[in-house]
Amino acid sequence: REGAPRAWPLPGRGLLGLGLAATLPAGARMRPAAAKPSTDTWMHAGNAARTGVFPGPGLDPTKDIIELWRIDGRQSGYFVEPRGVCDGVAYYLPEPNGLSPEVRPLVAVDARTGSELWRQIPPITEPTTYFAGQPAIADGLLIMPTWGGLLIGLDARSGESRWIFDVQGQLADSRPALVDGVAYVSDNASVNAIAVGDTAEWLWKAPLGDGTNTVVSPIVSVDGDYVVVSSVSLDPKAEPEGKTTVIHVLSAQDGSELYRFSFRPYGQSYQLAISNGNLYSQDHLDEDNGRAFYFSMTIDGSERWTSRKQPTIEAYPAVRGDFAYATTGESVFAFDTATGEMVWYEPQPQPVYPVTVLIDDVIYAGAAPPTPMIYAVDPSDGSPLASIPLPFDGGARVVGATGGILIVRSGVNLVALANRS
Repeated sequence: REGAPRAWPLPGRGLLGLGLAATLPAGARMRPAAAKPSTDTWMHAGNAARTGVFPGPGLDPTKDIIELWRIDGRQSGYFVEPRGVCDGVAYYLPEPNGLSPEVRPLVAVDARTGSELWRQIPPITEPTTYFAGQPAIADGLLIMPTWGGLLIGLDARSGESRWIFDVQGQLADSRPALVDGVAYVSDNASVNAIAVGDTAEWLWKAPLGDGTNTVVSPIVSVDGDYVVVSSVSLDPKAEPEGKTTVIHVLSAQDGSELYRFSFRPYGQSYQLAISNGNLYSQDHLDEDNGRAFYFSMTIDGSERWTSRKQPTIEAYPAVRGDFAYATTGESVFAFDTATGEMVWYEPQPQPVYPVTVLIDDVIYAGAAPPTPMIYAVDPSDGSPLASIPLPFDGGARVVGATGGILIVRSGVNLVALANRS
């Protein structure tokens, strides 16, 4: 399409002698053989499509629940920042108290016992290189972004370095997706596809902005043939209402832009869930007054509906089948994915975090600070299943589940829960 940015294959660029990537001839495209599907994954918002549906199995909230272990970061002088749970392993970053962020390692612990398995220090190539953002884990590979623009490939079980890769762009709070042996990651100016395994090799890079006046969202969503991301045009002379948000739909095969359209005038980047060829998200029209709403559109940009329920804070929906779910303010609610009409609405005992986590057939809503509680809700009708107390004040969030164990951030600490049996 005339005027649309092009996606270019790039030569590989490895660092420190680890997993040097092969060079792609100019104009060539490559696609690795699809990896065997695995349920042992963890990514931001549950999966590459960002639907908020996380792998299980989790615990049964209607039965007795016990604490297996806890990591009390306060005793060690740091905050625990969870970084996923997968295949019997939980990961976290110790947020230093009084230490420079460059030295914080990625730590892996046994999800059943809490015992440390390994810790990996980020490669220090410049003062700003430190682990940042969220990992993507699949098929035994963990990829972790750094602030300085590197992707680090680690063996998810042993922590052994497989490769270090420079995406040639700034990664800020990046949330990569990992699908069939391909890592999709957005830097501040483009979207990148990288074939990953024991090594890392470029597939394509799709420029979408300049990283200064037009900035690409750190969250990229992937489903089937589509890669979806938003960008925001920043004009320091314009009022917020004058800024522009663009949603880009790219081909997962070669990065070519299939659709590009402006959406909403406020200038907000989006986290977009993809389900059955449709996009779902939440939009702020007026940040000062808290006016916002949920919306759905087709993959080619036709608006399907706008919800009548207005979230008071940023709270992206979880989507599964015929229903989308949201946790915001003091309630959890569901709406029909076809029409946007409210299906059920359930107030919670206390205000909750705007993060919706769906594991097995349970919605988990974490209480906002200072309440140390997780609320388990039935997704079919919103009825409460359990209120799960936690040991530390400061609110709570569910990180994920593995082998019947629920990993939770409680205050600034990490806690593992399971059924007594």
